[in-house]
Amino acid sequence: MSYPGYGSGNFTPSSGYAAMQGAGTSKTFVPGRTLNYHVGSVGKRRAMTEEEYFNDDEDEDKKSADSYQKAPDSPANSDDSDDPLDAFMASIEKEIVADTKERISTVEEKLKEKGTRDDIDNEDIQESYFRYMEENPNAGVVNEEEDIIDYDSDGNPIIERKKVIDPLPSLDHSEIEYEPFERNFYTPHEEIESLSDDQVDELRSKLGIKVSGLSPPHPVSSFAHFGFDEALLGAVRKSEYTKPTPIQAQGIPVAMSGRDMIGIAKTGSGKTAAFLWPLLIHIMDQRELQKGDGPIGLILAPTRELSQQIS
Repeated sequence: MSYPGYGSGNFTPSSGYAAMQGAGTSKTFVPGRTLNYHVGSVGKRRAMTEEEYFNDDEDEDKKSADSYQKAPDSPANSDDSDDPLDAFMASIEKEIVADTKERISTVEEKLKEKGTRDDIDNEDIQESYFRYMEENPNAGVVNEEEDIIDYDSDGNPIIERKKVIDPLPSLDHSEIEYEPFERNFYTPHEEIESLSDDQVDELRSKLGIKVSGLSPPHPVSSFAHFGFDEALLGAVRKSEYTKPTPIQAQGIPVAMSGRDMIGIAKTGSGKTAAFLWPLLIHIMDQRELQKGDGPIGLILAPTRELSQQIS
């Protein structure tokens, strides 16, 4: 069978069967060569080492990379800087660098011009206050000699001067002859007087009393131990007192003995009655006041409200 169009003449392929028939007339039949193809010499291949194996892979990668050649008009062949996004980012980076350099130079110029630090060299609030007080030593000082000016409804100033109180004249008590008077009105009850020192300490410990001074009187445990008259005892019972409080148990014997005393106790402990009852006893023993006589008893209180409570 012949096929036209292959070269100037006709091409007639030889089939494998025909070749085998032709090979029958030859002396030696060699597979492959007789069938018009050659597989080369077939031999035993040497085993590759690990290093040769990996180097062979790298050589193949290099060959494949070198074998690819970009076409001149290929888009991938364009320069990376021509990419719009890269160009935009590059322009922003340049602007940032330029702005940072400008700020650094501005700060350096200011530091060179000033040469100071605001947080150290400048004046803070405390320093400004001290400077102001040094410059104005009379700031905030109230001059008592200045007139107090008030204004009426029409806005006219009303000048009023402070009331001046003349000091009391000094007195020399050695030149004044005072009438004799009784100071001691306390007679210890026999039950209290018979107490031993240990019993007195036990009673004071029970009442929570701490006392100091030269031979203080023993504390009492009942109103009958004070030696009040019947009228005063009736007033005490009417006020619904049942027994003396600790400040009364120790303070009243001291006050009735005519001794100086300082009593300290909490609010509501009966301090007022502790000095009022001895005061009434001393007042009732004095003669009646004549014209020009001063007060017999004097009570001082820190506030008006406390004075009203005492009265």
